[in-house]
Amino acid sequence: MALAMLFLVGCGAFEAGLTQVPPPGTPPPPCYKVWKPETSSSPMTCAVTCTTLVLDQLLFPTDSTESEMTALSCNDKKYNALGGIMALLVSQMPDMKVQINLDRAVRSGLTLNLLRYQAAPGQDKIQAQFQPAASQVCCKDPADLVSCEEEASKGCFSGKHAFTLDPKASPGEVLEGTSINGKLSLNPGTVRLRLSLLSPVPLELPLYGAQVRGAISPDGIANGIISGAVDKQSMDTVLIPHIANLINLVYTDSKTDQRTKDLQKTLFDTDKDGKITAAELKNNGLARSLLSGDVDLDGDGIMELSMGFGFTAVPAKL
Repeated sequence: MALAMLFLVGCGAFEAGLTQVPPPGTPPPPCYKVWKPETSSSPMTCAVTCTTLVLDQLLFPTDSTESEMTALSCNDKKYNALGGIMALLVSQMPDMKVQINLDRAVRSGLTLNLLRYQAAPGQDKIQAQFQPAASQVCCKDPADLVSCEEEASKGCFSGKHAFTLDPKASPGEVLEGTSINGKLSLNPGTVRLRLSLLSPVPLELPLYGAQVRGAISPDGIANGIISGAVDKQSMDTVLIPHIANLINLVYTDSKTDQRTKDLQKTLFDTDKDGKITAAELKNNGLARSLLSGDVDLDGDGIMELSMGFGFTAVPAKL
């Protein structure tokens, strides 16, 4: 019942080597003194030829070690408030199936994200941009994840499949960085991703001040990490309702074990009406502390919510 104690007491940020939320009135220094969120962006223009990759896997942290590995680095400290709270939830409520939902959404073709990059000839410099791709059918039966993964690996994620950019989705910023001896490192910027913790409902998530790194080769990207922060508007209107819907789906599912239901009822169903809402999640002690933001990216005095996860990518065509 460690999770229950954490939520009921509201003891502060997830403790696993990550930075604690500072006391009221003592905001942390900004991560970036120069960087500011972009006001608009458009698809990257390629001087010669861009290499296109498709993300074939998104990996949410499942424990404190992974949460720290995928954390946002800021002023020599690490932040991953969302990763921490989700790792706690999943460890105590395995019926949430966060990673399974992520895998199913990607492998089925519901949530497709492209990464396009171009390297400067004879230099280590590189430009890259993330952008959601239009959804398409990548397997016949998303409910059967094993067969879906096998089918998608031979089709959409074979390294030869063609995708189209989603004209309704905004691309992220064009990120500058380096690719040295197979190590990709991109300077902070805005990354826009399409993902789903609650299959089959996708969400568009802008990650500000995102840091991207991984092992890059002609075969794609391995051991990739994307860490950044979500602004308050996205927290309130996109992320919190999405997580609340996920928790409520497990809570109201007749197949959920009683221990998990009892825990969810104690933690979140404050009015005992048999449903868990975004308002109840937001008003929970620890959730309110974490979901109110834990890091100030640009020094504007407004706290953003840190998060990070792993990814892999394979070659694709556009």
